[in-house]
Amino acid sequence: MGSAMCGKKIQNEAELPTPSSRLITPIPPENPEPILFFDKKSEHEMLTLVEISIKCSGLITENRFQLLNPVVHVLVEENGEFVKRADTETLFKTLNPVFSTKVKFVYSLGLASKLKFEVYDYQVKSKTKEHIGSCIFSLHEISVKTSLVSKELYHNGKKVGYFGLIAKELNMLYDTITMQWEFIPDSLQGYCILRLARDDLDSSFIIFQTEARETPYKWEEFTISVNRLCKGDEIKDITVEVVRLEGFEEVIFTNRFNLQTLKSSNGYICESTSYPGKLGLSKFNYVQKPSFLQYIHSGYEISTIYAIDFSCSQGHDSKLENNQYMKTLTEIQSALQYYTLDPLFLVFGIGGLFTNMNKVSNFFAITGNIFQPGVLNVNMALDYYRSTSLNVIPANVPRHSELIRNIYKQIKFEIKEAHRYYMLTILCGEDTIDPSELKTALECLIEYPVTIIFIGILTESRSYDNLQQLALEISSSARREFVIFAPYNEYMKSLNDLSKHLLNYCLTHNFPLKIRPPGPRSVRSNTVSNKILVERIKIRNSYYLKCKQEFTEHLFKIGLSKEKVEEITQKGVPYFFEDSDISSPLDLPPFRSKTMVVKSKPSNFSCASCKKVVARFAKSPCGCENVCNACVGNYKCLQCGS
Repeated sequence: MGSAMCGKKIQNEAELPTPSSRLITPIPPENPEPILFFDKKSEHEMLTLVEISIKCSGLITENRFQLLNPVVHVLVEENGEFVKRADTETLFKTLNPVFSTKVKFVYSLGLASKLKFEVYDYQVKSKTKEHIGSCIFSLHEISVKTSLVSKELYHNGKKVGYFGLIAKELNMLYDTITMQWEFIPDSLQGYCILRLARDDLDSSFIIFQTEARETPYKWEEFTISVNRLCKGDEIKDITVEVVRLEGFEEVIFTNRFNLQTLKSSNGYICESTSYPGKLGLSKFNYVQKPSFLQYIHSGYEISTIYAIDFSCSQGHDSKLENNQYMKTLTEIQSALQYYTLDPLFLVFGIGGLFTNMNKVSNFFAITGNIFQPGVLNVNMALDYYRSTSLNVIPANVPRHSELIRNIYKQIKFEIKEAHRYYMLTILCGEDTIDPSELKTALECLIEYPVTIIFIGILTESRSYDNLQQLALEISSSARREFVIFAPYNEYMKSLNDLSKHLLNYCLTHNFPLKIRPPGPRSVRSNTVSNKILVERIKIRNSYYLKCKQEFTEHLFKIGLSKEKVEEITQKGVPYFFEDSDISSPLDLPPFRSKTMVVKSKPSNFSCASCKKVVARFAKSPCGCENVCNACVGNYKCLQCGS
């Protein structure tokens, strides 16, 4: 039967049993409290640190009645491999360990690495470690929640227990303190300064120093960030010194305090038995400014929208590992999927010539139905992308303004959801040919919660002068930054700008942190069986459902029967039509018979012109099929000579 504790799943901290391992002194970790992903070149005070607590529940071994001596190794993803960078203390005789060792890591929105946690059983006699199980977490999966995040532990395909993490943001990057100190000595001391110092590891360094002043010793008020003062640790001791400057520096008064003491006291005054005089605060003001993660924890969501440029064939490789467009989309969405409960993200196309409609569109849905542009996951997006590649020809004329105008209409319609921030990522193959119209369209979005990122996919072979210049002009003239141009090799860094834009927008508009009832924040799922799927789809696509209703009403006005209208709206149209485009039933284009998804499978078709492997050939004007869509317009057929 086994132990009753073996199958108990982690629920919350209050329900976890007190481990018996506390009765035996734990073995300390080999590498105590490292900071993962820390770059020594970075300014420490400007980094966001997240601290995670580790616990397990219901650990299982081959002998179900055996207690374990668990220890956890923390591995970091580096160049596609996991490397051990930290570990916890070793506990004894427990199946439900709660480790006291905290693991800290540097957080940024543009960091896409993962952490792997391996649980081992320490063998006392042989002093070796036997592997129990492991699990992998994304940094973003951990950081977006303040409640427990748990996963099942597996070993050789078998479930061996549960693993849980609780994350806490340490640094308060934007909180500030305004202080003014006053020193009352027993006797005159000449010129003196006041100095604050903080201990870090084995050294101490000065974090602030006032001006020199003669009696009365009431130095000018100053403002310092909480992050610089104590790294966000309110119980961390800070040393305060009064230093006399008479030929040499002499400490005439010193004491220690922490931020928690200053916040709880009304007029802090300290005395010392070793030094004469009194030192106190004549002014203390704590100003709290929310951080990016605090807004996320409070319920703000990031809704992602993507636009893929089909105006040129370069980069649209049929193999995902070589396809720069889908690689970029996959990596960005893999990080941002945790920042919303919405199961859908929208994917559009620009610069595509639809062969069956003889029209160039700069705003169409890769799903084939503009009224349902959302996809559930990157695999589905890839299938729709392959299908779209077979139905459009590069138009070589990308007009980004049409895309921006339609996204503006969507955001304006959905602006009532004040806790949502949008990110539009445009994967550009060619530079825009309508910079003035694009600038006008972008300026309409200045006051809306959106960041627009133009990514130059083909930066190495093409120039994007118009887009780069436009991004600079918008940033310098607009009241806030919200437009970015990023080359292909730096697109993940642009996500750090996204977090700054969201924070700046929320602070500027004085958005409160508490916008929804407190409670555990669910992490979105990529599975179709997500229980919130139906409800969220109705909310997310409300704008496009409105457009569908308007299109349906127009079809009735031009005289189509109810059966024909239902057939067209059920099949869907890839892009929006203006009323003037369809003034009679004869103007209706030949719609696709259905929204087609091409499943991933090997292809043996090699283009006779460019030699690329493609999913299928395009039909040439002569009727032959031996070249791809990109080559069909300028290829002389070798079969019939036309």
